[in-house]
Amino acid sequence: MSAFRTEPPIRRLAAILVADVAGYARLMDRNEERTHARLRLLQSDVIEPLIALHAGCVIRLYGDGMLVIFPSATAALLCAVQTQRQVFEIGKALPAEERLQFRIGINVADILIDEREIAGGGVNLAARLEALAEPGGICVSQTLKDQIHGDIGVNYLDAGLRRVKNIERPVRIFHVVWGRRPALTQMRHRFARFASSSFRLLIGGGALVLLLLALAWTQSAPSPEARLIRLLSLTQDAGGARGVVSRSPSQQTRRTMLQGRPRTSQGPPG
Repeated sequence: MSAFRTEPPIRRLAAILVADVAGYARLMDRNEERTHARLRLLQSDVIEPLIALHAGCVIRLYGDGMLVIFPSATAALLCAVQTQRQVFEIGKALPAEERLQFRIGINVADILIDEREIAGGGVNLAARLEALAEPGGICVSQTLKDQIHGDIGVNYLDAGLRRVKNIERPVRIFHVVWGRRPALTQMRHRFARFASSSFRLLIGGGALVLLLLALAWTQSAPSPEARLIRLLSLTQDAGGARGVVSRSPSQQTRRTMLQGRPRTSQGPPG
């Protein structure tokens, strides 16, 4: 008998949640046994009970990550928010460099389900959203956000359209603000969006200012004839101070000097 399933998979609409621990390799490098024990404790005492509470189903556990499906967008987001809150509260008792912080991405899509695995483009997008989330944060698609009805105690920060790997069209994503330093998180994202949208205006404005300064300098700079007259005037003043009488050059002399041609010498008077 073949070990592979031959029946067609079931197609179903579901909320897909992907999570992993930010900086897990660094934490394991510092202390493998302690990091592994803390992760397993969080999974057994916090994450798995919350998944069960919201009717989720764990599809896969892989190292520090997990793939879970939920029957609705609201159930998936509530589970994610409650998980992040509890993990954050537990981590406050530890030094900052030893805290475990999860990144979570959630999407809603049609998926293919069999006895062993789930598949589909929506699963891939959930994984990309998880990679875009902050440590301790939640990143969701617009599809999921649009299916959240009622107030569940969170806010959304629009991160705009993003191109993600292996997804053909740009995807609109949102960062969920669930109360973990909301003011700081909101300020950081708003500054990032302001900086990206204002950079082109700054470059254009700087170029315009430089152009105006160059035009103003060109118009205010004295002509060569004016500079020559000024130089001769200064020479005359200096000669007068020494008791030397200097006569102002005629217009023909000035024109000849400006044109760079020597004056035609005349013979001595008869």
